[in-house]
Amino acid sequence: MSNLKDITLFLLDMDGTVNLGYDPIDGAKEFLEELAKYYNIEIFTVRNKIITVEWLKQNKIDHLIKEVSNVKNQFDH
Repeated sequence: MSNLKDITLFLLDMDGTVNLGYDPIDGAKEFLEELAKYYNIEIFTVRNKIITVEWLKQNKIDHLIKEVSNVKNQFDH
């Protein structure tokens, strides 16, 4: 098993890790604050990017996130 210091990327599904629906999960902000000390955090969402960014702002965790990208549009043809 690798040390956490050897890990360069964390992929998290927000729903169930950071929030349940529109409610933040207890401890999620503190988890992201600790993670942001060592890593850039990028969110890839299939939701509307604007809604995701607004949710992050409302829950005062937007400053921890480097980038929010909408991947849904990349698969639509």
